Amino acid sequence: METLTEKLTAAIDKSIAHNETIDVTVTCDSGDVLIAIHQIFEGETDYGADGETDYAMADYEGVDTMDIWGWNEKTPKDEQDWRLNVRFVTE
Repeated sequence: METLTEKLTAAIDKSIAHNETIDVTVTCDSGDVLIAIHQIFEGETDYGADGETDYAMADYEGVDTMDIWGWNEKTPKDEQDWRLNVRFVTE
């Protein structure tokens, strides 16, 4: 079974490769997603040690969503290297 960290890593890789926002559906909560993102970017990574992330939470038609994105010091201003739209659902 794919872990949350593996699922988010694959989505980030796809976002980078296709230069688009990737939709991800998860059955956990936002805290779990933030922990997984921290683990992905902890220390020296394929995404660069200087990588930064940010997020915004929203309620879209009764479904909680997290818009989360990342960039580094080489990313042009007001742009991101990757972006995910995470939807939280119950099992």
